[in-house]
Amino acid sequence: MTTDAIAPIGATPFAGLLPWLSSLAKQLRTAVLGRTATNEERELLSLIEFAAVRFGGELLRAESLDDLDERLDELVGSPDAIHCTALLARLVPVANISEPVSTEDFADAVRERLGDAQVRLLVQSKRVIDAWLDAQLQVVALIAHEPPIESERIFAFSLASADIPTDAAEIIFNGLRASFCVLAIAQAMSTEQKVEPWLARALVECLVVSATTHLRMLASIPGVTVDEAIVPPSAKLDLNAIERRHERVRAAARRGLPDARRRLGL
Repeated sequence: MTTDAIAPIGATPFAGLLPWLSSLAKQLRTAVLGRTATNEERELLSLIEFAAVRFGGELLRAESLDDLDERLDELVGSPDAIHCTALLARLVPVANISEPVSTEDFADAVRERLGDAQVRLLVQSKRVIDAWLDAQLQVVALIAHEPPIESERIFAFSLASADIPTDAAEIIFNGLRASFCVLAIAQAMSTEQKVEPWLARALVECLVVSATTHLRMLASIPGVTVDEAIVPPSAKLDLNAIERRHERVRAAARRGLPDARRRLGL
């Protein structure tokens, strides 16, 4: 897989939409109720509501930390996540109606559902989360001006693929985890569900850690600007170098495969 294929898909699984999920859904519902929504806006609203229930609701049913991790791992490999990505790739221009938010806005909105302790944790991570939110908004703007990504490319995408370099797969994996945690928090807000303290802390901690790792990839995409005090140049990914290194390893493995088979008598 080439870097131009990794970047748009791996940059953010749901096209940068998730941080603005709640405010965007409210705008779309207002348009639907006022009968001013376009077909694309109606479709986007349905997709947001499905994603919140399918992915967020799944995490809110976790009964322990191990159970939460297992559910996150299952969602990362879920075909539904790829399907949502394919649909959202086409609806990115509609998503641009969303308003940017800050960590403080997000923290205030989730206080009642997650509790004061988790709000403090979010605010302590303000610089990183704000940079993550802003970088995703930049990615949305970039994707909106590019030709639509073919559905076949998105459906073929898999973190288990040998075409994906390990370095890139790990960061994409973290991007997915951060996104699913946002969806769980959004679902709790939508259903007015009070999240148990252990689960609220686990979701926020996973969001902060995974977003921090994911931000490295976002900052490495040409056209995306992130404060160097948060992601210094030395921490950015050289996607071309990663791909070249990956290809060398795969080529070496292919050359050594016939010898290995002969030694095993295959």
